Formats: sequence, C-alpha cells, structure tokens
Amino acid sequence: ISTSDPWLHTHPGVEVAVGLGLDGSDAIKTINRKYHWTGLGQNIDTRCIKLMEGQYFEFSAWIKMLDSSGNPANVVDPDREWYRNMSPILTINAREYRDALTKQFIYTTEDRDKAWLARPYKPDGWNLVHGLFRLPENSPRVFWELERAPDNVEFIVDNASIKPVTCNPDMLLKN
Repeated sequence: ISTSDPWLHTHPGVEVAVGLGLDGSDAIKTINRKYHWTGLGQNIDTRCIKLMEGQYFEFSAWIKMLDSSGNPANVVDPDREWYRNMSPILTINAREYRDALTKQFIYTTEDRDKAWLARPYKPDGWNLVHGLFRLPENSPRVFWELERAPDNVEFIVDNASIKPVTCNPDMLLKN
C-alpha cells in the first residue's frame, strides 16, 4: 500500500501501517485516536448507491487494537452494549436532504451496530468485525465507519471488504 486513500478517519488521521498487516503485509492504522465516537472508514461510491440502494451487504474486516503506548488494548469488551463504547462496531452514516426537491438542508443519519467484534476478543491478536447492513435509499452520500471502541484505542485494519449478500437476508439466523 503506498497511500491511505480512500481511507478516512473522523479524528484526526490515518496512515499506512507498513508490515503490520495480517501476514506481514501493509494495513491501515489510525493516528492519535482519542475519542470513542471517532473511527476509520470509507465513502461508498455514489454510483454504487444508486444501482444498489436498499440491497443487503456483508461487511468483514480484521482489526487489531492498541492502547496509546502501542500495547494490546485490554480495555475492549465486546460483550458490552454498543452504547457503552467498549468495542468497535460498524456505523453507516448517510446524508439525506430535508427537502429533496430543492436539495437543501443536508443532515446525517447514523445507523449503528451493523457489524460487531467476534468473540472471544484476543487483545494481542487479530479480531474479526463482521455483520450485514442494508444500503440506504435516496442518499447522496454514504460513509461506513468502524467506531465506538474505548477512548485512546488505536485501530489497525486489514482485509476489509463489503460484498453483496447473495441469499435472502430474512432467512439468515443471528447467533
């Protein structure tokens, strides 16, 4: 990886983590992540939104979390509710117009808890974040973000993917 584009960080930055990926490859890392509501993500191409709005997608990413000193993050607890901010989740941020005719007054909706950290959490290893979400309809911008881990926990993310769900999502069992 030669650049962190198209990765975004909501506060304050992101960089290429050379050699820190799953198999020694490069990954993406947050820089100075201080707050639980900040995270790492990407915009979804608007051409995809128009073609696939309302359809279901599978999100998958491997994440390693470190404290501000670079040690394994022992404060993460995936068994707590997302609003306790103890474990990363996937949030889908969609921009919407309050007035679709004039395209004025854009606001952002947040659809949280769309993917979760698999159990058991391994502080010194890689952990899977996985889940399904529905692509919002009639949105001029959609941004997915991994967020809600405790304050001062850095993310290293590798092998992130979003794929269309090819089966009927109503027939899936949630464990």
